[in-house]
Amino acid sequence: MSERRHPSLPKPDGRPDRDVRRHVLVSAVSVTAAVGIGLASWPFVASWQPSVRALGLGGPVIVNVGALEPGQLVTVVWRGQPVWVVRRTQAMLDRMSRPHWLDGLRDPDSVVASQQPDYTRNATRSLRR
Repeated sequence: MSERRHPSLPKPDGRPDRDVRRHVLVSAVSVTAAVGIGLASWPFVASWQPSVRALGLGGPVIVNVGALEPGQLVTVVWRGQPVWVVRRTQAMLDRMSRPHWLDGLRDPDSVVASQQPDYTRNATRSLRR
């Protein structure tokens, strides 16, 4: 019966087992390849991130709505597009509560009655001109 020994132990003649050497070499090459692939792919993955300019354009816009007078309109730019902020007067709100007001919100060229989500079907929506 042959004597069993741990594979990491050297043979009785002092030389390490070939399987152990192979395992060490494969592990070293695998780690080196993984690090190389990671370093080579870093610029590619970093290019997916938005630029500083894009982050600035898509960031929040702060508008002091408390300083608006009733009936005043303020235009701010967000992502390169104008956004209008209106502080409506009570007369404007009363006029929007009339039943015929919502008829003006419908797109006359649309085949579908309404393509808007339920939470946007209200009298305070903006009119399309």
